Amino acid sequence: MSEGQKKLIQKLREKKAKAALGGGPRSIEKQHEGGRLSARERISRLVDPSSFQEMNMLAALGCFKERGLLERAQQYILEKVPARNKFVPITYMAANPHALPYMWEWYSSNLEALEKFHPMHYERVIAALVPLCGLGREEEIDSFFQGYMAKKEKAKDVIKLSLERLKINSRMRNS
Repeated sequence: MSEGQKKLIQKLREKKAKAALGGGPRSIEKQHEGGRLSARERISRLVDPSSFQEMNMLAALGCFKERGLLERAQQYILEKVPARNKFVPITYMAANPHALPYMWEWYSSNLEALEKFHPMHYERVIAALVPLCGLGREEEIDSFFQGYMAKKEKAKDVIKLSLERLKINSRMRNS
């Protein structure tokens, strides 16, 4: 690590420490005298600090470049990531230009598992996947979801909205 980088990191740590003081030591002292906690103290009692790290790690699963790593990450998501968080790396993967070419096949081959997600999470996956991963295969995607909606009520509104976003993205790409 260069000296310049070390200085930048030190400045960042100093700014973070200053921000943690909120309105400064006197302000915090006044709040304590009034029997109140500072905003940061209240937040720290409500939030599990590891949850931010966990979300960042889940997001990172969607950011690989190499196909082999993407495939391993996809498998890991379905097998190991807690149900409440599975949608997070999938939505990041759907925005990853390196993953886009592989996402539709993965979605369609894992549809049964994906449909078991909480309805809101499944909708987030569709909303992230269809508008970008469907580019270049608009007719195939539209046909698939028209048939899907004829058979199932699941996520109809989100599917319609996502197909509309796909059409818009396609028009923008082709103009």
